[in-house]
Amino acid sequence: ETPIEQVKVIHFTVCQKPWYCIPSRKPNTCAAAQSKWWALRGAIEDAIGTPKADFCRHKFAYRQIEMRGQDESLYEGVQAGCQNTPKGCVKF
Repeated sequence: ETPIEQVKVIHFTVCQKPWYCIPSRKPNTCAAAQSKWWALRGAIEDAIGTPKADFCRHKFAYRQIEMRGQDESLYEGVQAGCQNTPKGCVKF
């Protein structure tokens, strides 16, 4: 396991993308990378003055960053299978 401070690039294939809301079950580099991603997202939300999203823990329960003037239609059907997921799905 590599300490997160030494990591320069993360590819979230094995670790699962934070916006899929499938958190790592073990305290490892993947969990640290997901936490770092949420911290960076929080910094963006602070910078633009929008409410902070909670760390999502339920599969596909992600909520995109709220931005004034954002066109919601840009997020429709971006991920394959969105239409078949009961509560919607990840929209990024």
